[in-house]
Amino acid sequence: AATTSQLSKIYHPQNETGTRILDLGCGHGLPGIASLLLGNKSVYLCFQDLNREVIIRNTIPNVCKSTSVQVLNSQCGFISGDWENICKNGIREPVFGVFDLVLTAETIYSPSSYEKLFMLLESCTHAQSIILVAAKRYYFGVGGGTSSFSTYIEGKKIFSTRVVASFSDGESNIRDILELRKT
Repeated sequence: AATTSQLSKIYHPQNETGTRILDLGCGHGLPGIASLLLGNKSVYLCFQDLNREVIIRNTIPNVCKSTSVQVLNSQCGFISGDWENICKNGIREPVFGVFDLVLTAETIYSPSSYEKLFMLLESCTHAQSIILVAAKRYYFGVGGGTSSFSTYIEGKKIFSTRVVASFSDGESNIRDILELRKT
């Protein structure tokens, strides 16, 4: 939750007309909702989560509580499923497609998911897209984290990565926000 709220504070699309945003692995949808609340009326946001029940029981109610049914119907799309299946099925407009901004938090805890995530990010972004990945620097017990993900992504030679923010309270794991851009 801490990483998600930190990501919510980093990007504010208030002056960008027609911005298409993807909240990837959205859960409760906090980064996406923050983008809707801080953005202008022409922001379109797609919320994606692996589990359909998460979208129905958490994301959609949170969007409605935070905005309105009108915003939900006119500015939001929802999709559930595995990243690999989304890529293979070629799901496109109007819900999915190419995005200007991708927000994702706590999705890189396991290196076994890196390839699926990479494939999806490559297929749903354009040359000027910004991808923000908020996560712990290291996930104990599973081996993922911002350092290993950056190394993996840089090795693919499609995206560049840089840490745009780091958060440390001196008591728990350091959290980073990575920015990825196509090279």
